[in-house]
Amino acid sequence: RRQEERQQLAELQTVAAQLRMTLHSIGEAVIVTDAKMNITLINPVAAGLTGCAVEAALGRKFAEVWHIVSEPDDELVVSPVERVLGTGTVVELAGHTELTSGDGGRCRIAGSAAPIHEADGALSGVVVVFRDVSGEYERRDRCEGALKMLQAAARMANLSYFCCNRQATEFYGSCPAMGNWEWENGRPIAAERWIVPEDLPRFREAQEALLAGRRREVQVEYRSAFHGG
Repeated sequence: RRQEERQQLAELQTVAAQLRMTLHSIGEAVIVTDAKMNITLINPVAAGLTGCAVEAALGRKFAEVWHIVSEPDDELVVSPVERVLGTGTVVELAGHTELTSGDGGRCRIAGSAAPIHEADGALSGVVVVFRDVSGEYERRDRCEGALKMLQAAARMANLSYFCCNRQATEFYGSCPAMGNWEWENGRPIAAERWIVPEDLPRFREAQEALLAGRRREVQVEYRSAFHGG
């Protein structure tokens, strides 16, 4: 009997060690708490984002290490651990959530929190998984800024622009300039409806050269099937 207990304990310790190694090696931040919101595990990624060392975070209350606010009003957001313990369900972090670290740094994060259940169904803790998405937001902001500049330039020059899928069947673009490309229901129409059939192969050839990376830019002359060509 005692031998079986020792064997089971050794197996549990092995599983715990493997789990700890896995959580410390993955690229996303992970924090685990018990049912009283005490931190029982935190991996190095989470420690780096919160600004609290692994050893210093263990045993502390989750709210002492984790501080999130909504951007841009800087209002404090209810702890996801508290919400999970109250509902027993998975909680997704709201968009525009910023994590403030102990050293004063801030980063935008995305992630979720999920309940941990015992074999009998009792809620024993929460696991929070999150990641830094600041770079994604910065790229989006740069794209939005470039798009606004393009829209302003197009209006000043009386030009229209658009992007399309590989088949040129779905178009998205600016408000149309007169005669540059026909629009319908707020979107540019397909190339087959705008370009006369004889000129369509030339347009397709130029489009394919761009998509294949053979050309960085092309100039194409075509006749319109609308407004008399």
